[in-house]
Parts: sequence; C-alpha cells; structure tokens
Amino acid sequence: MKYKSVAVLFLLVYILLLFKVLVFKDVPLIRVGGLMFDFGGTQEDTPNFVPFKTIWPYLSGEFGLLIGGLNIAGNIIFLIPLGLLLPQLFSRINQLRVLLIAAFFCLGIELTQVYFKIGIFDIDDVLLNVLGVMVGYWMVVYLPVVWGKMRADRKWMLGVILLSSIGTALSVYSIVESLKPPAMGPGELMLRPLSDPATESPTADKDLCGGTGGTGVITAMGSNAFTIRKKDGMTQTIKLTAKTVIKAASDEISSGDLKPGMRVTLVIDDTETAALVLVCNE
Repeated sequence: MKYKSVAVLFLLVYILLLFKVLVFKDVPLIRVGGLMFDFGGTQEDTPNFVPFKTIWPYLSGEFGLLIGGLNIAGNIIFLIPLGLLLPQLFSRINQLRVLLIAAFFCLGIELTQVYFKIGIFDIDDVLLNVLGVMVGYWMVVYLPVVWGKMRADRKWMLGVILLSSIGTALSVYSIVESLKPPAMGPGELMLRPLSDPATESPTADKDLCGGTGGTGVITAMGSNAFTIRKKDGMTQTIKLTAKTVIKAASDEISSGDLKPGMRVTLVIDDTETAALVLVCNE
C-alpha cells in the first residue's frame, strides 16, 4: 500500500511537469555543445490530421539530424515515465489497456494545447507520445526477461552489448555530422537551393519552423547582425558570419534578404552568433 502511494505521488508530480513542458511550452534553452535550441513559446499553424506528415521531414533530415532527433526523441522520452508507472499502479493492466490509456491521455494533451491556444493539434505528436508510453511499459515487461537471459546465457549478453554499442555509435555520429558547418567558400553566405525547381515540386508551403512560430521576429537589421523580439518579449542581437546558414522554404537567400517582420528559428552559440537561421512561413 505504501509503495502504491509513492507511485501515485510520482505520477501526480510527473503529470504536472509534463503539462508544464508539453502543454504550456515552458521549456528552457537546450544546449548541445556550443549550440542553443529554443523550443518554447506558443505555436501558430494549421492543425495536422495526417499521420507522419510532420514526422517524415525530421526523419529525412530536412531540418538537420540534430533538430530532427531532438524533436522526435523529446516527444517519445517525455512520455516514457507514464508507461513505467502504470504497471506499478495497476497490477492487472495489460498492453491493450496501456495503449488505450496512452491514446486518451496524449489526445488530451493535444486538445488542452488547442483549448488554451498555446499550440496546434498534431496527430504526429500524439503518435510519438503514445509510442513513448508503450516504450516505458515494454521496459517494465521485457527488460527483466532480457536481463534474466543475459545472466543465463553469454550470447544474449554479447548481443545486447553489441546492439547498444552500435546504437550509441550511430547517435554520436549523427550529432557530430549535424554540428559540422556546411562547405562554403570564403565570404559565401548564400545556400544552394533547397530543391531543384526543374525536377521537384514547389516548396513554398513548407514551414521550416515546424509550426512553432520561430524563436522570434526580426525587428531591426544591421551590418552582419539583426535584432529579434523573442516570444517572451525580450530583445536579442544576433551576429552573422560567413559560415551562417540561412534557409527559406523555397528560395536562395542571403543576409540581405532578411527583413524586419520575418519570423525566424535560430541555432546560436554562446557568443550569440548564428550557426543556422530558418525563415518561417508567414
């Protein structure tokens, strides 16, 4: 009884933290190496009811492996604790019941965002969140089985170690590759086209900010720098260099194409120098 009470307390605290992060977007800057990512603030875009419509661009590396990995992994990892706690609270719960609870709970998260006008409904977020709950449940159910087999048979232990090593190596490789600056000549700031207009369909309707509304809106331009007003009302001056990557949905752009009023998502280092500028669709 005492153990179950502790599990209930953990569940309540976890749900409060979950709503703080996923619903109300109260997320601090995320630092990876010298780069900072801002995923907080409200989101403004049309709802997505098509499965994998927003997941696929992240999986294909359209926004970079690191950004895609953070978005997908974040939506999964945040819900794993719920899957871990449910078997502790309900001893007779099975996989189907966990799946139903996960579906209703994650739909509730999305609808709460819509109700408070803090975010948009995205069925892909629901799918990733449900997967996170199921991963937590599978860990409770299957990890003891795998651990028992590892202790009884060295082949199982070697197999698990090998798979873990491969997964870790691939993750490290992806992060290192995503942090590398693009190959550009001295003083070059423009990008190659995001797509070849002669062979691909127009991409003008793509939102590189993924419906988040960006880190902020540009309020003033200067030489090799610009000022943005962030979602919290604070202003920040962002420096540009020859290595800064600037992306728009369909056009080659340079720093000269950036204008006040544009919403942008930024990846910056500790000196507030932009490594990547994504121009959001209006």
